[in-house]
Amino acid sequence: MFIASIIVRAGRATLEFHDFDIIPVRITPALGVPGEGLVDLTAETLEFTKYIFRFVAVFFFLGAVTLDLLLLFRAAQRENYFNCTALSQLRQRKITLGAVVLTLIATIYFTVPRELSDPASPEKIPQLYTMVVGATLYLLTALLLFCFTAFTSDQNRVSLTILFNPARTPFTKAAKKGLLYGIAAIPPTLLMTVIANELIVYFGLETESQPVIQWLINEETTAISKVAIFLSAVIAAPIAEELIFRGILFPAVYKKRSWFFAAMLSGCIFSLIHFHPPSFLSIFTLSICFCGGYAVTGSLVTPIVMHMVFNASAMFFALLI
Repeated sequence: MFIASIIVRAGRATLEFHDFDIIPVRITPALGVPGEGLVDLTAETLEFTKYIFRFVAVFFFLGAVTLDLLLLFRAAQRENYFNCTALSQLRQRKITLGAVVLTLIATIYFTVPRELSDPASPEKIPQLYTMVVGATLYLLTALLLFCFTAFTSDQNRVSLTILFNPARTPFTKAAKKGLLYGIAAIPPTLLMTVIANELIVYFGLETESQPVIQWLINEETTAISKVAIFLSAVIAAPIAEELIFRGILFPAVYKKRSWFFAAMLSGCIFSLIHFHPPSFLSIFTLSICFCGGYAVTGSLVTPIVMHMVFNASAMFFALLI
């Protein structure tokens, strides 16, 4: 069960990342003692359930690793398997400095005030309207910034369709690639999470985790509040963050720099705005994967789906294992 223990630790740590930053939350370990979780189970039933989900976690993780090896094998066999033809269209786009600055200001506005404020008690369940309003404002702001970028991108005012999908990749193909690459991004990201956690333990450092999971398993949390938390993490946050970081910041840097430099810089910014140093390596690795998926298809659908897949899997394993 060594692999399962690594997946459990990594899955919990990855939830300390980023996608819950649209609401002021922190995450803690998933299941507690009987009677404190989603349902009141006997010790034997709880232990059996945990073993079942550990088996599922091991099976899922091994499948993701197998997928990574398969992608590498096919890339070695076919010279143009990772044919990033969309990069030429991305480089031709002109994103103004004003759009970039406005995007950075808006991003900081949604993150810094929360970090400077007094943290809420982990036991205190946030009100439903706070979560809904926070997620909605964040998503609407990202959409407005994306529209502003299209309006000011060049003299011809490119359409949102061209800005969203410059390579004109079919939606179905981009979504399938996103699902495939999203699963493939899990092993390297979890590996970075484990490495970061081991370094933290080695140097005797401590980190504060988030209470989102406590809210989800708390019996006082209403069903609709749990749905709101899930939708914020799996739908609202991926769409908003991919519009900002892959849709605006990455191509703005790539215009005059290499893909590697643009991915590294946007990844650093993506990691830093989450204000969680222990998760920096994991978030950075995940961001590089998203940039890679975007480069392959040229459609933002791909990194959005990748983001959704990763968040959904992280929430699932952190809640149930």
